[in-house]
Amino acid sequence: MSHCGRQAYFLIFCLFLICSLFHCAAGADSTYKNKWALLVGIDDYQDQNLNDLKGPVKDVYNVQSVLINNCGVPNENIDTLTDCQATKANIRNAIYQLSLKASPDDLVIFFFSGHGGPMSQDFFAVDENDGVDELITAYDTTVYSINTISDDELQTWFYNVQSRNSVLIINSCFSGGIAKSGAPGTMDSASRLNETKGDVLKDFQRDINTAKYLVLMASSDDEYSWTSQEGSIFPHFLVEGLQSSSADTDHDNWISFEEAFSYAGPRTTAVKPIQHPTYYDGNPYAEIEMVSLVSPTPTGGAGEDPSYENKWAILVGINQYLYDTNLNQAVNDANDMQDLLVNKCLFPADQVIKLTDTQATKSAVKTAIKNLESHVNSNSVVVFYFSGHGNGVMPDTNGDEKDNYDEYIAVYESDGIDWTKCISDDELYSWLNALKSYRIIGIFDSCHSGGIVKGKSDDQTPHSSGQKDGFAEDFVRELPKDDWSGGKFLMLMASDENEGSWDSSLLQNGVFTHFLLEGFSKIETDKNLNSWISAEEAFAYAKPAAINYQIQRNLQVAHPQIFDADSSKQIDLRPIGTTPTPTITPTPTPTTSSQYEFQQQWGIRGSGEGQFDNPSDVSVHSINDVVYVTDTKNHRVQVFSKTGSFLTSWGSYGMREVQFQYPNGIALNDKSGRIYVSEKEGDRIQVFTDDGDYDTYWGNDYWFLNMGGISIDRTTGEVYVADTGHNRVQVFNHDGDFLREWGSLGYGDGQFQSPVDVAFDQDTRKVYVSDQENNRVQVFNEKGWFITQFGTYGAKNGQLNGPKGLALNASGYVFVVDQGNNRVQVFSPDGDYITGWGAPGSGINQFNTPCGIDVDSATGFVYVADSNNHRVQVFKPHHPVTPSPTPTTTTPLPTPTPTTAIPTPTEPGSPLQADFSASHTSGVAPLTVRFQDTSRGNPTGWMWDVNGDGFKDYSETSCEHTYTSPGHYTVTFSITRDQELVTVSRPDYIHVRSGTPATDTMTLGLYSGWNFISTPGTLAEGHGKVSEVFSGINTAGHSTFEYNAQTHSWIQLNPNDEVEPLKGIWIYSATPAEATLVFSDEQASPNSLLGTGWNAIGFSQEEPVSAKDALSSVHSSWSHLIGFDAESQFYENSIINGGSGTHSDTNLVYPGKGYWVFMNSQGTLR
Repeated sequence: MSHCGRQAYFLIFCLFLICSLFHCAAGADSTYKNKWALLVGIDDYQDQNLNDLKGPVKDVYNVQSVLINNCGVPNENIDTLTDCQATKANIRNAIYQLSLKASPDDLVIFFFSGHGGPMSQDFFAVDENDGVDELITAYDTTVYSINTISDDELQTWFYNVQSRNSVLIINSCFSGGIAKSGAPGTMDSASRLNETKGDVLKDFQRDINTAKYLVLMASSDDEYSWTSQEGSIFPHFLVEGLQSSSADTDHDNWISFEEAFSYAGPRTTAVKPIQHPTYYDGNPYAEIEMVSLVSPTPTGGAGEDPSYENKWAILVGINQYLYDTNLNQAVNDANDMQDLLVNKCLFPADQVIKLTDTQATKSAVKTAIKNLESHVNSNSVVVFYFSGHGNGVMPDTNGDEKDNYDEYIAVYESDGIDWTKCISDDELYSWLNALKSYRIIGIFDSCHSGGIVKGKSDDQTPHSSGQKDGFAEDFVRELPKDDWSGGKFLMLMASDENEGSWDSSLLQNGVFTHFLLEGFSKIETDKNLNSWISAEEAFAYAKPAAINYQIQRNLQVAHPQIFDADSSKQIDLRPIGTTPTPTITPTPTPTTSSQYEFQQQWGIRGSGEGQFDNPSDVSVHSINDVVYVTDTKNHRVQVFSKTGSFLTSWGSYGMREVQFQYPNGIALNDKSGRIYVSEKEGDRIQVFTDDGDYDTYWGNDYWFLNMGGISIDRTTGEVYVADTGHNRVQVFNHDGDFLREWGSLGYGDGQFQSPVDVAFDQDTRKVYVSDQENNRVQVFNEKGWFITQFGTYGAKNGQLNGPKGLALNASGYVFVVDQGNNRVQVFSPDGDYITGWGAPGSGINQFNTPCGIDVDSATGFVYVADSNNHRVQVFKPHHPVTPSPTPTTTTPLPTPTPTTAIPTPTEPGSPLQADFSASHTSGVAPLTVRFQDTSRGNPTGWMWDVNGDGFKDYSETSCEHTYTSPGHYTVTFSITRDQELVTVSRPDYIHVRSGTPATDTMTLGLYSGWNFISTPGTLAEGHGKVSEVFSGINTAGHSTFEYNAQTHSWIQLNPNDEVEPLKGIWIYSATPAEATLVFSDEQASPNSLLGTGWNAIGFSQEEPVSAKDALSSVHSSWSHLIGFDAESQFYENSIINGGSGTHSDTNLVYPGKGYWVFMNSQGTLR
């Protein structure tokens, strides 16, 4: 993906002009009075004519993380501006704020990732040799150069920033790819690319001959810089350099920015040979040291006890609201926060007050806070935690709001109408401020003005219900200045103004709360090494983690915020070190009688022959008696004998043939002699002969993301790939041609959270996938239809904690690397636990983050890539594993899971587009038809003419009309919005016949195997029971089934049960056969209540109609429709509500067939 950002040199000019305003360096001293950073990244631009990017926002958070965790830049000294925050005005104001903060002895870091280019002329001063100013783009920059930021403007803005030591990092390139079209006057004019490197440098050298200024640039003159969804290449390696001890080339135990650049430059060019990072150093004799490689010695032993006299907490979590939209995880948030405070932060259990759902009324919250007044004193710490809805549309009653609105949190009885039922910022401040405690920590996992959006994600629900800015932001903004100076309040907030926070069923928490809790659980969060985790340190961990989680799941990003009234002293809450505390990771169940024993091992950490740096996978060639290992961080494949003798290796770092970027999975087709290697960051598969000779490759960063393991069907040569970052499995033929895929993000059947490996069973044709973050293994047939799963989170036998590698032995038993528990477990083909071995450590039978695994089909020996021990361990079976009988089941095929995303709903303000559907388009009089509006653009008025007479018959969004006379009827439908009118007309759309139904029977053709059928009408007496409809059908002992969507269970039909209309029925036939449906002369309009989730249905239409028309009675509730091809015994392509192409809802459905329909909410099918 080309990040058509900036070439480097044209921006040097603007930045070096700024450099001229700074003084000489103070020398090589690596200590600074303070460190400040302004980080700007823009993925999504306001102007639709500017290409959106896919990496700059991720760049910002990667840089922020390394500055906080490695470079010692305080989190509160870092200002981030991303996407809509990064307007020209906001960037200018942020630089102005730097001028107020930074002193001459401070270090200032400016990072920009986004578009850039030359302007059409030298606007602000005749100071350019080529007559052209350079620019970077802001969020509100337009293709016609409005709101661009020129070099001269940057010079003006930085004029008062006094730091003598400054680093500017520019990840952008020239203007050639900025605009989507090359309209005259836009910034992509090729004539503006003629500035030469020499001209640029002459301009800068004129201005910076005395400056201590370091400028690091992603590319050279007239080059692009490149990016992907995981971030841009140059910032990626720059961050990696700041974290790698190998970057310290002068061996002074410090990594400087100059050394990090020397690390990043050649690696960037190795990945993209057409990109050459460059730099300018105003003082090459004194480096800017950033990362100390010497760990500081902590003082005070296990840390000094903060010695709060007492600790109190009030925790509020509301899922169930009396009037407002319900949430899912807020009560979990309160419960988990209670567990943290009581069990880990040593709060007395009776001093933690929790209010959830109906308990959390305004009166109860106020009383709980008031009751603390007599218990707290100047040595107390109080935590007030809230998870629920937040808003900012309460009318201001005391004139203290600039926008005339108070912010509030929504308690149980809040309704958004009677403001006395909410808690305003003024009220909460007055209640909390009355507490005479030492510090008050307010934690708010609620959100902004965006409003509750039902169905925004199957996984996430936003915590907001209004249209104004957030509660917590204004709460801290409005604290009186004299109270700020008192240092009482620390406020941790899930989102910035005008952002929502997210409720995640995947995490079982609000996203912010989840990562805040996780921060308190990790020892590395203790950055000041005082053996305590403070609230500030936990927030510093949670903010980038929460942001990265949201980016990875394509959510609208909420940026957590912090306000600390006294940043000089952190609020230490959780002791670590000498104080015993419960561990988060479960302890594996000891294995006392494993069927496998240690045989041998080889490898140590290094880069020589037979040495490893984090090996990831292993593949055994049973015929040639060799073992292939992906030596990931050495970027190579090594080959050994089965006894561990080194034979050969191939590969080096890069993107060319026989080069790798972190080789990960490896698989062998011993029939063809081909070896397939996946690259985690190279996003491709390379193919070699078994001697290591290069054959071919396929893939790029559009195809794959963080690719995992590979498995081969040796019969067909098909290659199964775990596409981890895209949460799917892809299948290719042996030459790399795409065949099929399945999977999507989620925790349901057929959905994944980081599928990391795949194993194909040659005999049963099953595909096993390790679904890492869902802590399970899923099983599919070779076409991708879900069969079953096994594993749940935990450390007992049969439980999994982040399963990684998979392998099968000759009997079809499944070997799973249980990475989080540092062990290997073995399961039967049906998922029953058999045996296991391993424990954390570096000794025999111990593992440290094991990854890949393979089983020698000839000997049964098991080979494990013990990654963080940098070795391969081999185990041999001493009790043979024999397969157990597999019971025969009469249960029909399991319910499918959709793999295609549901289309995004139309937003208000979209163009009007009239459309409608009908429950029937033909039938016998009297025929009742239900019409439903399916228009786009949010119309406000509706007019139906359903009989073609030119007069309005109905004026609602939906209507029901009964046609009593035969004929062909034209239907005309009009919608309005404001003064706009749009009409659609369908001539002869409804066909009404006279008399009895044209046919009173229907013949259903049944195929060998399972058949999914239905009856479109009520069956005649004597012809409607299961035994009557399917008489003569040889079911081979299989039962006949319906599916109950209310209980999510199968119903075994008895011979005397009625076959009802609109119900999908599974019937097994041993041979091809026919079943005849005989209809009753009296046909009532059938209906069926559909539950949330999957429903097995049929349709009542007498002839094929579109899915949209057939489901018009539930048009707003269904998302996916899937039919079953009984001839092939596979499901058909899914039909998606609002979909297109093969998934279009205009595709036909047929009477007599059964279908699965997925309902987002209940509805009645007619």
